[in-house]
Amino acid sequence: MKNLFSLVKAYTNLNLILAGVVLCIFIYSALYSYKGNNYPIHSFHDTLTGEKSASTGLSRSFSAIVRFDFTQARLFNSYGVGLFLFFITQLFLRLFFIYFATKNYHPFKIVLISDIVISTSLFVVFFKPFISEIFCF
Repeated sequence: MKNLFSLVKAYTNLNLILAGVVLCIFIYSALYSYKGNNYPIHSFHDTLTGEKSASTGLSRSFSAIVRFDFTQARLFNSYGVGLFLFFITQLFLRLFFIYFATKNYHPFKIVLISDIVISTSLFVVFFKPFISEIFCF
């Protein structure tokens, strides 16, 4: 029982960290306007190769999305809206799974397996263009 408590605590802490990372992405997107090019983090791929990648314009796309300018977001990066949806979904899933993991009436193994299956499936669906680019599919 002590091992299960430690596992649930570690799982909860990991989910809190992941939710915090997602919130930081949203805050970063809100702080920097897509109308300027004042982002402190630039694309390493674009800088090194001079070529555009699947992630080019993603920060500006997210900045447009948090301002509800979906048309401009699609112009910056056609995958931006889908990835933003992935991160929003993950934020709510982290909170959802924390809640169910800490309740004694839900078997932790089912919560954990559900999280793995749902999150992996969503990742593959939304990040397919990036996975394809990396592995040259």
